[in-house]
Amino acid sequence: MTFNVKLPSGFRSLKTGERTQYGGVATGDLHSEYFLTALPLRVSKILSIGVSLSLVLFMTLTAFAAEASETPSAITPSEQAYSAYQKGDFEAARTLWRQLATRGDAAAQYNLGLIYSEGRGVPRNPQAAIKWWRLAAENGYVQAQHNLALAYLGGETALPGVAEEPRVDAALVWLRKAAKHRLASSRYILGSILLDRASSAADNAEATGFLAAAADQGHAEAQFRLARCFFEGQGVDVDRREGLALFLKAAGSGYAPAQDRLAAMYQTGEFVPADTIEALAWANLASASGLVPAMERRKALLDHMSASEIGIAEIRSSELSSQ
Repeated sequence: MTFNVKLPSGFRSLKTGERTQYGGVATGDLHSEYFLTALPLRVSKILSIGVSLSLVLFMTLTAFAAEASETPSAITPSEQAYSAYQKGDFEAARTLWRQLATRGDAAAQYNLGLIYSEGRGVPRNPQAAIKWWRLAAENGYVQAQHNLALAYLGGETALPGVAEEPRVDAALVWLRKAAKHRLASSRYILGSILLDRASSAADNAEATGFLAAAADQGHAEAQFRLARCFFEGQGVDVDRREGLALFLKAAGSGYAPAQDRLAAMYQTGEFVPADTIEALAWANLASASGLVPAMERRKALLDHMSASEIGIAEIRSSELSSQ
């Protein structure tokens, strides 16, 4: 699905599900729940829960296999480091990546940051992680730019033991750089911050443009936030049909808040025909994720439904989860 929303300069719509890898290190998007609650409630945990990514070979496995089948070649230090990391030999991986990082290898700088962020073989050290991510970010490494932005949002760029408020403006600088390179999570967070700070129609339009770009890439949280924009007319014309389609996309991806929103709509008949069976079907899925409002909604629905209706709703939940 594409959206009739003007994207910021230099952007283009992407097909749903498109991913990119940078420097051979997986850039699976960070689905931060940062914007589901107020910023101060989330920032203290952003780095500890938001920046752990899976590592892959610096050279893609397919390319390496192709070369190996043609002519034998020595294993590179990057591959040795990855192999050591996979085997749990974090000290060896850290030593190899440090050698590469000090020579300006951006991927190694990023991976070394992960070692310190996750506390793999060393005490967890956010400041050391930020140091290496900043170097990688300055060298153009996209995921490091994203992680550095999260560090600014989390107030983790201060000296150890010194409290620091979130530095949103500094975070925006790095989010814009990563968003320009099509990182969906950066586009989502950037769009959400800009939307919360918008003071003009132009600000709203820019924010929804970033959200649309992330939503086009299949980012469920961006789809959910953009759906709300279509329902509320924030940055876009009111279009409840488009909003409902986006809620369905996010819910179909397993995003519990979107599933609960659909349950609420079918429960009350808001913008859709009232249907308690459909409401319970979505509430079942959302509450399975532990979402408290969905669990409460499910209980309220169960109290007023017959055994046969509940059985039909369970079948419908299975159908929805398998789509």
